[in-house]
Amino acid sequence: MDLVVLIALTCFVFYRLWSILGTKTGIERKRTLILDDADNVIVMTKKQQIQENPDALHEEEFELTEHQNRLVTEIVKNDPDFDPVYFLKGAEAAYSMITKAFANGNKKRLKVLLSDKMYQLFSYAIIAREKDNLRIETKIESFEIVEIDAAKVIENNGEKIASITVFFKTKQIVVTYNQNDEIVENEAKTSVLRQDYWTFERAFNAASLQWTLVNTKTR
Repeated sequence: MDLVVLIALTCFVFYRLWSILGTKTGIERKRTLILDDADNVIVMTKKQQIQENPDALHEEEFELTEHQNRLVTEIVKNDPDFDPVYFLKGAEAAYSMITKAFANGNKKRLKVLLSDKMYQLFSYAIIAREKDNLRIETKIESFEIVEIDAAKVIENNGEKIASITVFFKTKQIVVTYNQNDEIVENEAKTSVLRQDYWTFERAFNAASLQWTLVNTKTR
């Protein structure tokens, strides 16, 4: 397959996975999502997942507490097809995609996943980095915690919007290089623990099922 076509197909698959984040309609009801370090996406049923790779992403890793289930009660009332477990899997994938896109300076991908305000902030940071002739490499070593921290239904000009804040605790290696490919920060390539709160939103009556990142906060 032509490389350009393959890249375009991969990007489309990413977009579709994010656009169905948190839904369980049709065939998506049976699907789970795995994202590897090479950005390969495998979508398969849970039954297939267990048969083909027993050590793959387990359902219990995303088992919701009673508190988290209570948090999404209002969202489920407005959207009975909302699946919080599937949402968290999609949120983890989105975290990986956005983190990698930012590190690579891929503003085109960020434009799809971020609100206008967040896109401006990310773009300014990328432009500033490029002006300084710097580039970064980011590797997410592990997701220690991915859980719903807050959820609510808000109204804006008569439109109901689902708003969910997810807490991510990750181990990452971030290395900064200069224009000569010399490491100028984190030469030892040590991992750091990050604790982030990302808020995603989607209007219930929107034609698209896509969720958008509208806010980030670091603990």
